[in-house]
Amino acid sequence: MTTYELVSQRAKGSVKLTYDGNYLKTVEIDFKEPLSVMQFGTLFASIPYVPAGIEDLALLGFEVKTALRDNEKIALFCRLYEQYVGIKYKVSASDSGKIKKLALNEKLLNHYFTSTRFEFKGKQSIANLAKYWNELLRDYCGDSLVADYPNHWDAAFAAKLDGAQTSKYWAHLRRLGLKPKKDRHGNVTEWLK
Repeated sequence: MTTYELVSQRAKGSVKLTYDGNYLKTVEIDFKEPLSVMQFGTLFASIPYVPAGIEDLALLGFEVKTALRDNEKIALFCRLYEQYVGIKYKVSASDSGKIKKLALNEKLLNHYFTSTRFEFKGKQSIANLAKYWNELLRDYCGDSLVADYPNHWDAAFAAKLDGAQTSKYWAHLRRLGLKPKKDRHGNVTEWLK
């Protein structure tokens, strides 16, 4: 099985295509905003049934990467652990389940092993990595994840934001301990303690 990750900056998201041998097995779509009917149709009409045509998706504006499988993520973690800590990492039975949902890459793991934050320093493990994943992403990306947002719910302010900015604003409100209140249609009407 080979998985390709197609990242789109324009559509703010990605598509994962998994091929079993020479045949398309799964398609996983993860975009911040829903695709229009035309975008959806164009995407699915362009997805090749065999991996040979995967590079043609660059014409649609996708960056094509080979996604790491779970065992490759564990191997990368173990290699960097040995490089930075000086001893081999002993993989536990639960590590493969914990690392499965994490979108790891070598740059992010290098940051994890060199960070001086108390959550990570001297406590590197796959369990710790999974536990503090959000903190690691924030530390890795810096304050670009948290712009200057109001420390309360402001519907007029939120209406001016695009999808990515709205996600950052909501993350900011969650860090403040607020929770969204939704109407019967699932739309957020306000944020409360």
